[in-house]
Amino acid sequence: MKEYIISVKTDLNLGEEKFVRPFLAEWYERIDKKLRPDQFGLGEPVNRKLSQEGIGKAIDVWLNNSMPILLKRSKKPKYEVDISWRKEKGIDTRLFPWYCTVWLDNAAGDELALILFRFLI
Repeated sequence: MKEYIISVKTDLNLGEEKFVRPFLAEWYERIDKKLRPDQFGLGEPVNRKLSQEGIGKAIDVWLNNSMPILLKRSKKPKYEVDISWRKEKGIDTRLFPWYCTVWLDNAAGDELALILFRFLI
């Protein structure tokens, strides 16, 4: 297997400011430096640099566009993150319309994968 796949589903509205701001800020500033994203975007390609625009800009892009951003780490351990929801949420009565899926390079190892998994939960 080449990568860990971490997928967390929830019924919480992950588009609300009370979630978005602390979630992205903590991911970027507080967890292990080896797990910090370095790029973001509203879609492919994910190439806007957090080092140039800052985490505040990524938060504003998410909130102002009413759609979650994609995250990416281009340095080892590499990963891609998709935070999304089922657009048919109002029609579809199944639970857990929101999800966060991370495709984390196997080079991260179990310890870093567990840190990221715990953070997402």
